[in-house]
Amino acid sequence: MFNKVLLLTAALSAAVVNATTYATFYSDSDCTQNASVDFSVNNPGCFSAGGNKYVKYHGTNVQCFHLVKSPDASCPCQFDCIEGLNAEGGKGPTCAGVMIPSDQCLYIGQSESLRFVGGQCGSNNCPDRSSRSIPSLEEEY
Repeated sequence: MFNKVLLLTAALSAAVVNATTYATFYSDSDCTQNASVDFSVNNPGCFSAGGNKYVKYHGTNVQCFHLVKSPDASCPCQFDCIEGLNAEGGKGPTCAGVMIPSDQCLYIGQSESLRFVGGQCGSNNCPDRSSRSIPSLEEEY
């Protein structure tokens, strides 16, 4: 009996360690149109969500994550960082505990490229957006 309990505990622990949250990006505020592929919030690689301005998270995550927005296709800098699960006050910069998405459709706005980071959001470090080298992105409020 003890061995079965130990085995079950080990299996559940492994499942929690390997758990992740995925982000799917959409073009509409109901998160039903033009769905992207799923992006793991544990993957720090640079990606584009096309023109999609909304995100829905699913799964569970055992670490903090933030979504960094960049005005160029190669993620050269950060002009905004959405902390935790959303910009409307979900998990914030302290990011304590397990993050469980609520299946909400969240507005993230426009960007040319995105990437997920762990820990805290860094400072915005893009050159002045009025510069010709970085296009101005329209925000929807």
